[in-house]
Amino acid sequence: MEFTICKIKPRGSFHLGEKEMVLEKTSNYIHSDTLFSAICNAYRLFYGNEELKKVLNLFEGREPPFLISSAFPYIDEILLFPIPKNTDFGDYTKDKKFRKVEFVSRTIFERITGGEDIKEHIIGENLVQGNHVLVTSKERTKLSTDKIWTIKEVPRVVIDRKTSASNIYHFGEIAFADNCGLYFLMDLRMKEYEKKVEAAIRVLGDEGIGGDRTYGKGLFKADFKEVKMDLEPKDHFVTLSLYHPREEEVSILQNGYYELINRGGWIYSIEAKNKRRKTVRMLLEGSVFNAPTGLEVYGGLASVKPKGFRDHEVYRYGYAFAVPMEVGE
Repeated sequence: MEFTICKIKPRGSFHLGEKEMVLEKTSNYIHSDTLFSAICNAYRLFYGNEELKKVLNLFEGREPPFLISSAFPYIDEILLFPIPKNTDFGDYTKDKKFRKVEFVSRTIFERITGGEDIKEHIIGENLVQGNHVLVTSKERTKLSTDKIWTIKEVPRVVIDRKTSASNIYHFGEIAFADNCGLYFLMDLRMKEYEKKVEAAIRVLGDEGIGGDRTYGKGLFKADFKEVKMDLEPKDHFVTLSLYHPREEEVSILQNGYYELINRGGWIYSIEAKNKRRKTVRMLLEGSVFNAPTGLEVYGGLASVKPKGFRDHEVYRYGYAFAVPMEVGE
């Protein structure tokens, strides 16, 4: 099956917010709900509010014109994928360094989802980025760097408007090495939206994604190309996006391998930038579930409109980007 891959080629550093306290942390990838929200805002900016409503109506009606994954790191031509939650490196090695692995190369990911053994790749020298990334021996020899991203804390001063008192806090930002950045997959289910969505993403590159955009953070150049993946039906699936199951899908969670995450934050739109969205619990990327027959798409949009807010609907993107996966006994 063919997907569109969009490479986010950074034009500077990013702040991908994780915490809103004294110390603001940054993530090393972009969750699918954040990415979808940013694309929708850019789509509205470029095509107008009525056109955006038409698109959102399709998502509400369980006929999404496109599906997206979260945006994960890449290095050179190697795409990194989240490690499926049912993967236990303890089956292969006692080396504690492998407990830190968050991402694996596409080659290793496809072996895992195909139910194949990955023992030959479990070598300490194949770990990069402080043991957070695992690649094959062949890929390791071709890497231009073993430090894909760098995270640092930048001190900032905030002034209290009433008392003029100053307070120092730290702002986390992530910078990617040359030939490195983020990418995400798109399943363009309605081809008539292909050019419009790609145009919106290019606009987003000039607007920026993530926090601290007023300081020029989050700018990027978008590069699109087609990629083929073997997606023959299997007994399970692993999601490459955050997943918010509908009520009739809750049974899928039984015997699944997953982690939960709370998603909150502020509304970002022309009408409101100082209103908090309702918090919703979602399933993390890399979570693995049984694949029931009869379902073409999993999940949906979660309404997170705060009480009393009437300007427009507010959603969290919760469609799973499901990749079939073979899970043994």
